[in-house]
Amino acid sequence: MMKKVRLILLAMAMILAAGVSCRKQEREKTDVTQSDVVISFSSAVPVTRAGNGVVADGGGIFLDGSDNPDLYIAIVNYQGNVVATYPDTANPDDVEKVDASTTQVSIRFKNISNPGEYTVYALANTYVNGSEGIWGAPANASEWEALTTASALDALVLTDPGDDPMKLTITDRMPLSAKGTLTISENLNGHVELEMLRCVGKVGFKFKNETNATITLTNCIVEIEKIRPTKGYLFPRSGVDSIGTARSISLNKESVEIASGAETQLYDMQLVFPSVAPERAVGSRYFCNISFEVGDVPRSFTALPIHDKMSQDIQSLGRNQYLQIETRINQGNDISFNFEVIDWTRKQEEIIFH
Repeated sequence: MMKKVRLILLAMAMILAAGVSCRKQEREKTDVTQSDVVISFSSAVPVTRAGNGVVADGGGIFLDGSDNPDLYIAIVNYQGNVVATYPDTANPDDVEKVDASTTQVSIRFKNISNPGEYTVYALANTYVNGSEGIWGAPANASEWEALTTASALDALVLTDPGDDPMKLTITDRMPLSAKGTLTISENLNGHVELEMLRCVGKVGFKFKNETNATITLTNCIVEIEKIRPTKGYLFPRSGVDSIGTARSISLNKESVEIASGAETQLYDMQLVFPSVAPERAVGSRYFCNISFEVGDVPRSFTALPIHDKMSQDIQSLGRNQYLQIETRINQGNDISFNFEVIDWTRKQEEIIFH
């Protein structure tokens, strides 16, 4: 009798063990011979049209003359290993471009052999000339395919090129990235849509003239302390999404006329990697200094805390975010400031009529 009980208990234990093994995120291979996994990416488009021209803001996915996207994808299993890439130079028939535009790209993977949960890494707009990736990003398919683990992908960083204007100019491309979860069914089908976001944020400064006359603004200098790290992670990270020691930035404008009631964007293109405000005695906070001359009258403001309309300190600037600094002068020549962080992504087009 005891022997029979032991056999029953052993059988139950084996059944439970089998059940546990089946609950792995990636299960054993099915009888299906080819997967049908489609990964789609959306992105912001160049949004402002003036006449027949388009003002690019780096948010679209760049396509070459054959409509091939400047795009790299890695699919990682629960063990942290890359199981499929786009492009796949060794097995090009295992991946297929479904469609591609600056706002939407879809890629089909045919070589995923096991159902389960995966992590998708994607990177766009890093090609420069085939031998150099922008800001130190992978430059070509060979460099991308050499990254075979999640830890290697998560460790990728972009490096601030300093004052090199060619690499900091927003043209038709800017590094975009995405990271998300993909679930593949028992029939090896799966579909996920991810949004490609810029790997950097930006800082802008505008001046609003609320007087009843045109003013001339000269020698305008805006300095923001410790907001520009020297490096930034390529893929978003949970928790603190910043790296390295941050330095200050300085925005300068020699002279500009601003009509009565008009608002002028003085700077709109200062790029920064994600950062966290430095620790102060009052908590985490950015400070800025703003000086300019209106006519021949100098105005100077130092150690201005950067906080929102609710007087809450702005404590970080993330990827794909926009810190807008606004200065206003009223009819009594009083100066006021407004700081705001908004999402940089703008998918709806704004039409400007002339």
